Amino acid sequence: MSIVGIVSEYNPLHTGHAHQIQTLKEQGHVVVALMSGNYVQRGTPAVYDKFVRTRMALAAGVSMVIELPTLYSTASAENFAYGAMVLAQKSGIIDAISFGMEDPSYLPFLQRFAILTEPETALFRKALRRYLDIGLSYPFARESAFFELIGELPPSEPNHILALEYLRAARRIGYSPAWLPLQREGADYRDEKIDPLTVSYPSATALRKLLSQGEDIRAFIPEAARAYLPSGYVSEEALLPYIRYVLASLSKEEIAQIDEVAEGLENRLLKYVVEADSYETLVSLLNSSRYPSSRMRRILLNAVLSITRTKKEALRFAEGPLYLRVLGVRKEDTALLSLLTKTSDLPTLIRPVRDRLTLPDTARAAFEEELRFSRIYHTLCPSAESEELKESFILYPEEE
Repeated sequence: MSIVGIVSEYNPLHTGHAHQIQTLKEQGHVVVALMSGNYVQRGTPAVYDKFVRTRMALAAGVSMVIELPTLYSTASAENFAYGAMVLAQKSGIIDAISFGMEDPSYLPFLQRFAILTEPETALFRKALRRYLDIGLSYPFARESAFFELIGELPPSEPNHILALEYLRAARRIGYSPAWLPLQREGADYRDEKIDPLTVSYPSATALRKLLSQGEDIRAFIPEAARAYLPSGYVSEEALLPYIRYVLASLSKEEIAQIDEVAEGLENRLLKYVVEADSYETLVSLLNSSRYPSSRMRRILLNAVLSITRTKKEALRFAEGPLYLRVLGVRKEDTALLSLLTKTSDLPTLIRPVRDRLTLPDTARAAFEEELRFSRIYHTLCPSAESEELKESFILYPEEE
């Protein structure tokens, strides 16, 4: 038996996620979710708050949920994976990582790519430089260098890209878990439509679209988790008034300090935020080869949350998460808590009201920022019950 970590968002948790969890449990593994908090990697608020999603994950069979802090959960794929792997390694209990892949047999190829690029070998750097010198952009130069050395193109499927970043991040920090890729079942994660006659495992993208249309998604939620579905959800469109307010309140110099903003974008932001009549329109207007929509969503969220490069440096972002917070655990798996407190290399928050007082200064500052992010989240969805400073973790099943 091993304790397997799943890096997850569960935005929302659906039958495809439950299939992965149950497959691992049937193989004899204990499943720990390293789950994004109230904001997710596409640069938007999660449709349900992290405590709702924790309850749903525990109901679906996850033994423990550990929070991936916002600074990492909303970062680029590289930093998202880095934050998750640091948490997994420093927990001291996670000895395997599982993830869905379009083709699990592709894993050895990704491992070769990781060896070439983390750290970059001299051979790879030489080939990369040659392609850069003839005028190719960095992404195309990297792709060409890899093709030259390996004879195949780098991955383009989203789950393959994330898997590669997990591999690279693990090499970067000297972490050597077992890798347990599972065949991704059902719809592609980008699919926006659901055919209930043919798709047993829909995409989270499709479920979010159904929510935006006022549709009921209960048929695609694991039965045990349905009881925790709230009546409302957080829409990314709710961000637009906040974005307008923040950008109107900042000078161009201050906008330039927002994380991931590069020179000149402040002018485009101030121009298009006035013209856009919706959040999606704003993202579309700002989209460019230099600023693809995924990066623009992250930048807009960084503006709302006041995440700047200076702030990330002050919170020692490059070191990875500075504390570990347990959001919930199943009653039959509470032994994991005592094991975690013995093995974790990070200060561990199990009873946050009490435990945060013992955090080192920078870790405590990072946790206080997380509290601030959550307060903002709950203004986006006032009907949601804020449990940010719960006296303890969620113990599932809860007492009636």
